[in-house]
Amino acid sequence: MFVFLQSLLVLNQHPLSCKIQVKVFEVSSTPEQLKIPYARVNHAKYMVTDRVAYIGTSNWSENYFTQTAGVGLVVNQTGVELGKGQKTVQSHLQEIFLRDWRSQHAQALSPEHVNRCGKHA
Repeated sequence: MFVFLQSLLVLNQHPLSCKIQVKVFEVSSTPEQLKIPYARVNHAKYMVTDRVAYIGTSNWSENYFTQTAGVGLVVNQTGVELGKGQKTVQSHLQEIFLRDWRSQHAQALSPEHVNRCGKHA
């Protein structure tokens, strides 16, 4: 996974020169918590664009889309009139993303992450 994430950074290079940042979200664990697999992970599966929100149940790897069943929901509230104090699903998910992105648990992808790839495969 980390090698794939690192490949996104190539888009920052010439000629595309995109401005892409890649972070890894890792929640610190005690030795006792480490004994429980996947107990301290952010397992959210959503995407937010400028117009819609996608929420799904499948991990974002090829085999989940071709070999397993899952459910996905696209929410488009463009042009919907909201009541006072109400927010769109997209807005809520964007706030959740930014909370996590700015969290102390979100760190820029580093060579150390890529070197650990085999451990997480």
